[in-house]
Amino acid sequence: MELPLKSFLPSDEYEAKLDELQGRVDALDLARVDERRSLMAKVTRLRTERTVAAFIAQLGEPALHPELMAISFSDELALLGLPGEFFAETAAELREKAGIRYLPIACYANHYIGYVVPHDAYAEGGYEAGVTLLAPEAERIATREALSLLEEVTR
Repeated sequence: MELPLKSFLPSDEYEAKLDELQGRVDALDLARVDERRSLMAKVTRLRTERTVAAFIAQLGEPALHPELMAISFSDELALLGLPGEFFAETAAELREKAGIRYLPIACYANHYIGYVVPHDAYAEGGYEAGVTLLAPEAERIATREALSLLEEVTR
C-alpha cells in the first residue's frame, strides 16, 4: 500500500516558533503551572516534529510503501499483520468491520513505519502525533487496505 508522509514546516519556522514559545515560558510567573505545562507541551511537540521533519527530508519520498499481511485459517479465524504501531481504536474498528470471529492483529509485521495515528488524534497532539512520519489520512488508508485484504483471503 502507499501511505503519504506528513507535511512539516520549514526548519526556520520551527526555530522561530520555538524561540517565541520559549520566550513566553520564560516570562511566565512560576505560579502559573497549568499555563507553563501547556506551553511546554507545545515546545516538546515542536522539537519532536522538527527532528522528524529533518528525517523525512532525508528520505526524499512523498510516501512509504509498507506491506500488509493476512492469513485465513477458516471462516472464523484469520491473522492480520500490520506494518507499524497502530492504536487500539484502529484494531477494534478492524475487528468490528472485518466480521471475522477471531482476528488476532500483529503490529510490527514485515515493516516498521512508526506510529499510525487515527485522524482525530492529530488534533489532540501528544507524543504519537508528534513523532509519526505519516499524514493524517494514512490510518484510514491502512484500515481500508487491511479490510480489503482480509476480504480477499477469507472468500
